[in-house]
Amino acid sequence: MPSALNRWFFRASLSSGFCKIFAFGLLNGLSDLQTLHCFGDYYRGDVLGNPAGAGHQNIRRFMQHGWSGISIKDEA
Repeated sequence: MPSALNRWFFRASLSSGFCKIFAFGLLNGLSDLQTLHCFGDYYRGDVLGNPAGAGHQNIRRFMQHGWSGISIKDEA
């Protein structure tokens, strides 16, 4: 399981929930959209419901860059 993500994502210790969802998506071959939906209300309510907002930057950046924006630094 990834324990750290690239520079624009937080370290796993600071954002373990995000790391777990990205790891789940990666290990199960989910598309960008399928992975985004795994974030539930954070994605659908907080991000899509507030497109100009600044919250949940990990989700917003993943929406822009998809899997090409994720690199695994360390595995646990």
